[in-house]
Amino acid sequence: RGIGAAKIEVARLIPSRAALALENFTSYGNLKNPELYDATVDRTAERVEEKIRLGEKDSTQPFYYTVDLGKMLTGENRRGLFHVTIQSEHGTYVARRLILLTDLGVIGKKSTKGAFDIFVQSIANGTPVSGARVEAIGQNGEPVVAATTDERGHAELPDISTFRREKAVQFFMVSRGSDVSFLFP
Repeated sequence: RGIGAAKIEVARLIPSRAALALENFTSYGNLKNPELYDATVDRTAERVEEKIRLGEKDSTQPFYYTVDLGKMLTGENRRGLFHVTIQSEHGTYVARRLILLTDLGVIGKKSTKGAFDIFVQSIANGTPVSGARVEAIGQNGEPVVAATTDERGHAELPDISTFRREKAVQFFMVSRGSDVSFLFP
């Protein structure tokens, strides 16, 4: 209410640098209200900005606007993890969201021996995804262990509970081609 214009920033996180960005979300905010500092975005993402007019400045009436991400995202950048920020023209109001655009549905189960069974399927058609790379990403952003899904969409990763310091696993990253998805252990 009462906002005449706003700036929308859509930042697509580069998968190989996602660990740094995801660490910032969990350290300085949370995944429900993610906050990335400009310096972090500069190192971890590609971004597009757009200024929009929101209509009348009547502060008594709510105004709704639909953000069309399709026109901002082209080519290979149509899938991935996106950090979207909408800020009023004077910086008074800010809203942030994480949006994951993917066809990779991921489920993880921890066995009684501590290993992880990761299952990947296509969201579009429900079939198992073979050939997807599953990586356990450590605190330093590097893969600690990795596996590839079989014809059943299954990959098994060993027990990660013994990894410490830079190898302590922060999340699982699943990728196939330009598509990527994430799972937190």
